[in-house]
Amino acid sequence: MKKKVIYQITRHKISKIEITSEEEERAVAEANRDFERIDKYGFLNGLTNARLFREDGDAALLFACETLSEDKTRATKADVFTKRTIRPYAVPTHTGDTLEALQICRNERGGVDIAYIEELTGKDYDTVTDELGDAIFRDPVSVKDGDKYSGYVTAEEYLSGKVVEKLRIARHFAAEDTAYARNVAALEKVQPEPLKADEISVRIGASWVDADYYKEFLMEILGIYGYYSDGLNIRYNTFDGSWKVERADHVRNNAGYRATETYGTNRANAFRLFEDCLNQRATQIFDTVEENGKEKRVLNKGETIAAREKQNKIKEAFADWIYADPNRREDLEKTYNRLFNQIRLPSYDGSFLKFPGMNPTIELRPHQKNAVARIAGTGNSTLLHHVVGSGKDN
Repeated sequence: MKKKVIYQITRHKISKIEITSEEEERAVAEANRDFERIDKYGFLNGLTNARLFREDGDAALLFACETLSEDKTRATKADVFTKRTIRPYAVPTHTGDTLEALQICRNERGGVDIAYIEELTGKDYDTVTDELGDAIFRDPVSVKDGDKYSGYVTAEEYLSGKVVEKLRIARHFAAEDTAYARNVAALEKVQPEPLKADEISVRIGASWVDADYYKEFLMEILGIYGYYSDGLNIRYNTFDGSWKVERADHVRNNAGYRATETYGTNRANAFRLFEDCLNQRATQIFDTVEENGKEKRVLNKGETIAAREKQNKIKEAFADWIYADPNRREDLEKTYNRLFNQIRLPSYDGSFLKFPGMNPTIELRPHQKNAVARIAGTGNSTLLHHVVGSGKDN
Protein backbone atom coordinates (compact mmCIF):
# COMPACT_ATOMS: atom_id res chain seq x y z
CA MET A 1 0.00 0.00 0.00
CA LYS A 2 1.39 3.40 -0.98
CA LYS A 3 2.36 5.62 1.89
CA LYS A 4 2.32 9.41 2.16
CA VAL A 5 4.95 11.60 3.77
CA ILE A 6 3.59 13.95 6.43
CA TYR A 7 5.07 16.14 9.11
CA GLN A 8 4.25 15.45 12.75
CA ILE A 9 4.45 18.40 15.11
CA THR A 10 5.14 17.60 18.76
CA ARG A 11 5.97 19.89 21.65
CA HIS A 12 9.64 20.06 20.86
CA LYS A 13 10.20 19.16 17.22
CA ILE A 14 8.80 18.63 13.74
CA SER A 15 9.47 15.14 12.40
CA LYS A 16 8.78 13.52 9.03
CA ILE A 17 6.88 10.22 9.05
CA GLU A 18 5.16 8.01 6.48
CA ILE A 19 1.53 6.90 6.78
CA THR A 20 -1.08 5.30 4.52
CA SER A 21 -4.13 7.17 3.26
CA GLU A 22 -6.36 5.21 5.67
CA GLU A 23 -4.10 6.08 8.61
CA GLU A 24 -4.18 9.73 7.59
CA GLU A 25 -8.00 9.75 7.42
CA ARG A 26 -8.28 8.10 10.85
CA ALA A 27 -5.83 10.64 12.35
CA VAL A 28 -7.78 13.58 10.92
CA ALA A 29 -11.10 12.14 12.16
CA GLU A 30 -9.66 11.61 15.63
CA ALA A 31 -8.29 15.14 15.73
CA ASN A 32 -11.70 16.53 14.78
CA ARG A 33 -13.41 14.51 17.54
CA ASP A 34 -10.91 15.76 20.11
CA PHE A 35 -11.42 19.33 18.99
CA GLU A 36 -15.22 19.10 19.14
CA ARG A 37 -14.99 17.56 22.59
CA ILE A 38 -13.25 20.59 24.01
CA ASP A 39 -14.77 23.22 21.73
CA LYS A 40 -18.09 23.04 23.62
CA TYR A 41 -16.40 24.75 26.56
CA GLY A 42 -15.58 27.87 24.55
CA PHE A 43 -12.81 29.23 22.37
CA LEU A 44 -9.31 27.89 22.77
CA ASN A 45 -8.21 31.48 22.23
CA GLY A 46 -10.48 32.80 24.96
CA LEU A 47 -9.21 35.21 27.59
CA THR A 48 -9.25 32.58 30.33
CA ASN A 49 -7.13 30.15 28.32
CA ALA A 50 -4.78 32.94 27.27
CA ARG A 51 -4.22 33.73 30.96
CA LEU A 52 -3.81 30.09 31.99
CA PHE A 53 -1.35 29.22 29.22
CA ARG A 54 0.67 32.45 29.08
CA GLU A 55 3.66 30.81 30.80
CA ASP A 56 3.64 27.87 28.38
CA GLY A 57 6.04 28.46 25.50
CA ASP A 58 4.23 25.88 23.35
CA ALA A 59 0.76 27.38 23.82
CA ALA A 60 0.91 28.88 20.33
CA LEU A 61 0.52 25.36 18.87
CA LEU A 62 -2.71 24.93 20.82
CA PHE A 63 -4.11 28.34 19.87
CA ALA A 64 -3.25 27.68 16.21
CA CYS A 65 -5.99 25.03 16.13
CA GLU A 66 -8.52 27.83 15.71
CA THR A 67 -9.03 30.63 13.23
CA LEU A 68 -10.55 33.69 14.87
CA SER A 69 -12.77 36.19 13.10
CA GLU A 70 -11.47 39.75 12.80
CA ASP A 71 -13.67 40.92 15.66
CA LYS A 72 -12.62 37.85 17.71
CA THR A 73 -16.24 36.90 18.45
CA ARG A 74 -16.26 33.68 16.42
CA ALA A 75 -13.82 30.84 15.90
CA THR A 76 -13.62 28.06 13.37
CA LYS A 77 -11.40 25.03 12.96
CA ALA A 78 -8.04 25.75 11.44
CA ASP A 79 -7.25 24.34 8.01
CA VAL A 80 -5.20 21.53 9.56
CA PHE A 81 -8.47 19.71 10.45
CA THR A 82 -9.73 19.60 6.89
CA LYS A 83 -6.74 19.57 4.56
CA ARG A 84 -3.01 19.21 4.43
CA THR A 85 -1.23 22.41 5.25
CA ILE A 86 2.36 21.17 4.91
CA ARG A 87 3.58 19.35 1.86
CA PRO A 88 6.97 17.73 1.32
CA TYR A 89 9.22 19.55 -1.11
CA ALA A 90 10.58 17.54 -4.00
CA VAL A 91 13.89 18.81 -5.33
CA PRO A 92 13.82 18.95 -9.16
CA THR A 93 16.27 16.47 -10.62
CA HIS A 94 16.17 17.44 -14.29
CA THR A 95 15.33 20.31 -16.59
CA GLY A 96 16.28 21.10 -20.15
CA ASP A 97 16.16 24.84 -19.52
CA THR A 98 19.57 26.12 -18.39
CA LEU A 99 18.16 29.32 -16.88
CA GLU A 100 15.61 27.30 -14.89
CA ALA A 101 18.48 25.08 -13.74
CA LEU A 102 20.29 28.20 -12.52
CA GLN A 103 17.29 29.16 -10.38
CA ILE A 104 17.06 25.64 -8.98
CA CYS A 105 20.79 25.80 -8.23
CA ARG A 106 20.46 29.13 -6.44
CA ASN A 107 17.55 27.78 -4.39
CA GLU A 108 19.37 24.58 -3.44
CA ARG A 109 23.00 25.71 -3.27
CA GLY A 110 22.64 29.41 -2.50
CA GLY A 111 24.77 30.44 -5.48
CA VAL A 112 26.10 29.42 -8.89
CA ASP A 113 27.37 25.84 -9.12
CA ILE A 114 28.14 25.02 -12.76
CA ALA A 115 28.73 21.32 -12.01
CA TYR A 116 25.28 21.04 -10.41
CA ILE A 117 23.67 22.80 -13.41
CA GLU A 118 25.44 20.31 -15.70
CA GLU A 119 23.90 17.51 -13.66
CA LEU A 120 20.41 19.03 -13.86
CA THR A 121 20.50 19.71 -17.59
CA GLY A 122 22.73 16.92 -18.85
CA LYS A 123 24.69 19.53 -20.79
CA ASP A 124 28.44 20.04 -20.79
CA TYR A 125 30.40 22.94 -19.29
CA ASP A 126 30.73 25.00 -22.48
CA THR A 127 27.05 24.64 -23.37
CA VAL A 128 25.93 25.62 -19.88
CA THR A 129 28.11 28.74 -19.69
CA ASP A 130 27.16 29.79 -23.24
CA GLU A 131 23.43 29.41 -22.63
CA LEU A 132 23.55 31.23 -19.29
CA GLY A 133 25.29 34.13 -21.03
CA ASP A 134 25.10 37.40 -19.10
CA ALA A 135 23.09 35.79 -16.28
CA ILE A 136 26.41 34.84 -14.68
CA PHE A 137 29.94 36.23 -14.56
CA ARG A 138 33.25 34.79 -13.49
CA ASP A 139 34.77 36.96 -10.78
CA PRO A 140 38.55 36.82 -11.37
CA VAL A 141 39.44 37.35 -7.71
CA SER A 142 37.49 34.20 -6.74
CA VAL A 143 38.93 31.90 -9.39
CA LYS A 144 41.03 29.01 -8.09
CA ASP A 145 43.98 27.88 -10.19
CA GLY A 146 43.15 24.83 -12.26
CA ASP A 147 39.45 24.83 -11.31
CA LYS A 148 37.33 25.87 -14.26
CA TYR A 149 34.17 25.69 -12.14
CA SER A 150 35.28 28.28 -9.58
CA GLY A 151 34.51 31.98 -9.40
CA TYR A 152 31.04 32.08 -10.94
CA VAL A 153 28.46 34.45 -9.45
CA THR A 154 25.11 35.83 -10.59
CA ALA A 155 24.97 39.03 -12.60
CA GLU A 156 23.07 40.83 -9.84
CA GLU A 157 25.89 40.07 -7.42
CA TYR A 158 28.79 40.85 -9.74
CA LEU A 159 27.33 44.07 -11.18
CA SER A 160 26.69 45.67 -7.81
CA GLY A 161 28.70 46.71 -4.78
CA LYS A 162 32.13 48.28 -5.35
CA VAL A 163 31.79 48.36 -9.12
CA VAL A 164 34.54 50.94 -9.63
CA GLU A 165 37.09 48.67 -7.97
CA LYS A 166 35.67 45.64 -9.79
CA LEU A 167 36.13 47.42 -13.12
CA ARG A 168 39.75 48.19 -12.30
CA ILE A 169 40.37 44.52 -11.47
CA ALA A 170 38.50 43.30 -14.57
CA ARG A 171 40.57 45.54 -16.85
CA HIS A 172 43.76 44.20 -15.26
CA PHE A 173 42.74 40.57 -15.89
CA ALA A 174 41.30 41.33 -19.35
CA ALA A 175 44.73 42.57 -20.44
CA GLU A 176 45.99 39.00 -19.94
CA ASP A 177 42.84 37.00 -20.70
CA THR A 178 40.30 38.22 -23.26
CA ALA A 179 37.59 36.11 -21.60
CA TYR A 180 37.21 38.92 -19.08
CA ALA A 181 36.42 41.50 -21.76
CA ARG A 182 32.72 40.84 -21.22
CA ASN A 183 33.21 41.65 -17.52
CA VAL A 184 34.73 45.00 -18.45
CA ALA A 185 31.92 45.82 -20.89
CA ALA A 186 29.19 44.95 -18.37
CA LEU A 187 30.84 46.83 -15.50
CA GLU A 188 31.33 49.96 -17.61
CA LYS A 189 27.56 50.13 -18.07
CA VAL A 190 26.83 50.14 -14.31
CA GLN A 191 29.40 52.69 -13.15
CA PRO A 192 27.90 55.34 -10.83
CA GLU A 193 27.07 58.63 -12.51
CA PRO A 194 29.70 61.19 -11.40
CA LEU A 195 28.26 63.70 -8.94
CA LYS A 196 28.52 67.41 -9.68
CA ALA A 197 29.44 70.19 -7.26
CA ASP A 198 25.81 71.15 -6.62
CA GLU A 199 25.23 67.58 -5.40
CA ILE A 200 28.26 67.54 -3.08
CA SER A 201 28.06 69.40 0.21
CA VAL A 202 31.44 70.51 1.59
CA ARG A 203 31.60 71.51 5.23
CA ILE A 204 34.61 72.97 6.97
CA GLY A 205 36.54 70.06 8.49
CA ALA A 206 35.66 67.43 5.89
CA SER A 207 38.74 65.18 5.97
CA TRP A 208 38.62 64.43 2.23
CA VAL A 209 39.31 68.09 1.41
CA ASP A 210 43.02 68.86 1.00
CA ALA A 211 44.37 70.91 3.92
CA ASP A 212 45.94 73.32 1.40
CA TYR A 213 42.45 74.43 0.39
CA TYR A 214 41.61 75.32 4.01
CA LYS A 215 44.89 77.25 4.25
CA GLU A 216 44.19 79.05 0.98
CA PHE A 217 40.72 80.05 2.19
CA LEU A 218 41.94 81.36 5.55
CA MET A 219 44.76 83.38 3.94
CA GLU A 220 42.31 84.88 1.47
CA ILE A 221 39.63 86.02 3.92
CA LEU A 222 42.26 87.38 6.35
CA GLY A 223 44.29 89.08 3.62
CA ILE A 224 47.53 87.30 4.54
CA TYR A 225 50.33 87.97 2.07
CA GLY A 226 51.48 85.05 -0.04
CA TYR A 227 55.11 85.38 1.10
CA TYR A 228 53.89 84.70 4.68
CA SER A 229 52.49 81.34 3.57
CA ASP A 230 55.16 79.32 5.39
CA GLY A 231 54.08 80.85 8.68
CA LEU A 232 50.59 79.30 8.49
CA ASN A 233 50.02 75.56 8.63
CA ILE A 234 46.83 73.53 8.90
CA ARG A 235 47.38 69.90 9.83
CA TYR A 236 45.05 66.89 10.07
CA ASN A 237 45.69 64.12 12.61
CA THR A 238 44.58 60.83 11.05
CA PHE A 239 44.74 59.03 14.40
CA ASP A 240 42.06 61.02 16.22
CA GLY A 241 40.50 62.92 13.29
CA SER A 242 41.39 66.35 14.70
CA TRP A 243 42.62 69.53 12.99
CA LYS A 244 45.24 71.99 14.19
CA VAL A 245 45.82 75.57 12.98
CA GLU A 246 49.39 76.76 13.57
CA ARG A 247 50.41 80.35 12.80
CA ALA A 248 53.48 82.43 13.45
CA ASP A 249 53.27 85.84 15.14
CA HIS A 250 53.99 87.74 11.92
CA VAL A 251 51.04 85.94 10.25
CA ARG A 252 48.73 86.94 13.10
CA ASN A 253 49.96 90.53 12.90
CA ASN A 254 49.50 90.58 9.14
CA ALA A 255 45.87 89.47 9.53
CA GLY A 256 45.30 92.45 11.84
CA TYR A 257 41.74 93.63 12.37
CA ARG A 258 40.32 90.96 10.07
CA ALA A 259 41.32 88.32 12.61
CA THR A 260 39.92 90.19 15.61
CA GLU A 261 37.12 92.27 14.11
CA THR A 262 35.84 91.04 10.75
CA TYR A 263 36.12 87.27 11.30
CA GLY A 264 36.91 87.09 15.00
CA THR A 265 36.81 88.89 18.34
CA ASN A 266 39.43 90.06 20.80
CA ARG A 267 38.71 87.00 22.96
CA ALA A 268 38.55 84.54 20.05
CA ASN A 269 40.48 85.46 16.92
CA ALA A 270 39.77 84.02 13.47
CA PHE A 271 42.53 81.40 13.76
CA ARG A 272 40.94 79.89 16.86
CA LEU A 273 37.44 80.12 15.41
CA PHE A 274 38.51 78.44 12.19
CA GLU A 275 40.18 75.63 14.14
CA ASP A 276 36.93 75.15 16.08
CA CYS A 277 35.05 75.04 12.75
CA LEU A 278 37.45 72.41 11.43
CA ASN A 279 36.84 70.29 14.55
CA GLN A 280 33.07 70.84 14.51
CA ARG A 281 33.16 72.69 17.85
CA ALA A 282 30.94 75.55 18.87
CA THR A 283 33.27 78.10 20.40
CA GLN A 284 32.88 78.91 24.11
CA ILE A 285 34.49 81.79 26.02
CA PHE A 286 35.11 81.38 29.75
CA ASP A 287 36.12 83.84 32.45
CA THR A 288 38.12 82.80 35.51
CA VAL A 289 36.62 84.13 38.74
CA GLU A 290 37.47 83.58 42.38
CA GLU A 291 34.78 82.13 44.61
CA ASN A 292 35.34 81.15 48.26
CA GLY A 293 39.08 81.41 47.74
CA LYS A 294 39.04 79.08 44.73
CA GLU A 295 39.32 79.88 41.04
CA LYS A 296 36.33 78.90 38.91
CA ARG A 297 35.66 79.01 35.17
CA VAL A 298 32.39 80.68 34.22
CA LEU A 299 30.89 80.88 30.74
CA ASN A 300 30.83 84.43 29.39
CA LYS A 301 27.57 84.39 27.48
CA GLY A 302 28.04 87.72 25.73
CA GLU A 303 31.54 86.91 24.43
CA THR A 304 30.43 83.39 23.47
CA ILE A 305 27.52 84.72 21.40
CA ALA A 306 29.79 87.24 19.68
CA ALA A 307 32.35 84.54 18.87
CA ARG A 308 29.74 82.19 17.45
CA GLU A 309 28.36 84.94 15.23
CA LYS A 310 31.85 85.35 13.74
CA GLN A 311 32.14 81.57 13.46
CA ASN A 312 28.95 81.48 11.40
CA LYS A 313 30.33 84.30 9.25
CA ILE A 314 33.40 82.17 8.49
CA LYS A 315 31.19 79.20 7.54
CA GLU A 316 29.10 81.38 5.20
CA ALA A 317 32.24 82.76 3.56
CA PHE A 318 33.61 79.25 3.07
CA ALA A 319 30.36 78.07 1.45
CA ASP A 320 30.61 80.95 -1.07
CA TRP A 321 34.35 80.40 -1.67
CA ILE A 322 34.81 76.63 -1.98
CA TYR A 323 33.29 76.21 -5.47
CA ALA A 324 33.96 79.72 -6.77
CA ASP A 325 37.12 78.71 -8.64
CA PRO A 326 36.47 76.34 -11.62
CA ASN A 327 39.73 74.42 -11.18
CA ARG A 328 39.14 73.92 -7.47
CA ARG A 329 35.56 72.83 -8.12
CA GLU A 330 36.66 70.26 -10.71
CA ASP A 331 39.37 68.89 -8.42
CA LEU A 332 36.94 68.51 -5.50
CA GLU A 333 34.40 66.77 -7.73
CA LYS A 334 37.02 64.27 -8.89
CA THR A 335 38.28 63.65 -5.35
CA TYR A 336 34.80 63.09 -3.93
CA ASN A 337 33.74 60.74 -6.72
CA ARG A 338 37.00 58.78 -6.47
CA LEU A 339 36.68 58.31 -2.72
CA PHE A 340 32.95 57.92 -2.16
CA ASN A 341 31.00 57.42 -5.38
CA GLN A 342 32.13 53.85 -6.08
CA ILE A 343 29.18 51.71 -5.09
CA ARG A 344 26.14 50.53 -6.98
CA LEU A 345 23.39 49.27 -4.73
CA PRO A 346 22.41 45.67 -5.46
CA SER A 347 18.91 44.54 -6.31
CA TYR A 348 17.63 41.19 -5.15
CA ASP A 349 15.23 38.89 -7.02
CA GLY A 350 13.72 36.14 -4.92
CA SER A 351 11.14 35.01 -7.47
CA PHE A 352 12.99 31.70 -7.94
CA LEU A 353 12.84 30.70 -4.26
CA LYS A 354 10.90 27.67 -3.00
CA PHE A 355 10.01 27.19 0.65
CA PRO A 356 9.90 23.53 1.68
CA GLY A 357 7.41 22.75 4.39
CA MET A 358 5.54 26.05 4.15
CA ASN A 359 1.76 26.02 3.97
CA PRO A 360 1.03 25.81 0.20
CA THR A 361 -1.92 28.18 0.58
CA ILE A 362 0.46 30.94 1.69
CA GLU A 363 2.09 32.83 -1.14
CA LEU A 364 4.79 35.29 -0.16
CA ARG A 365 4.71 38.67 -1.81
CA PRO A 366 7.52 39.66 -4.18
CA HIS A 367 9.21 42.02 -1.70
CA GLN A 368 9.16 39.29 0.95
CA LYS A 369 10.87 36.82 -1.39
CA ASN A 370 13.37 39.48 -2.35
CA ALA A 371 14.15 40.04 1.33
CA VAL A 372 14.78 36.31 1.83
CA ALA A 373 17.05 36.30 -1.25
CA ARG A 374 19.04 39.15 0.23
CA ILE A 375 19.48 37.38 3.56
CA ALA A 376 20.46 34.11 1.90
CA GLY A 377 22.68 35.67 -0.72
CA THR A 378 24.74 38.14 1.30
CA GLY A 379 25.57 36.01 4.32
CA ASN A 380 25.52 39.18 6.42
CA SER A 381 23.27 40.40 9.18
CA THR A 382 20.21 42.01 7.63
CA LEU A 383 17.75 44.48 9.15
CA LEU A 384 14.27 44.38 7.62
CA HIS A 385 13.19 47.81 8.73
CA HIS A 386 9.74 49.34 8.48
CA VAL A 387 8.69 52.68 9.88
CA VAL A 388 6.26 52.51 12.78
CA GLY A 389 2.68 52.26 11.56
CA SER A 390 3.53 51.15 8.03
CA GLY A 391 1.91 47.75 8.52
CA LYS A 392 4.42 44.88 8.62
CA ASP A 393 2.29 42.68 6.34
CA ASN A 394 2.17 45.22 3.51
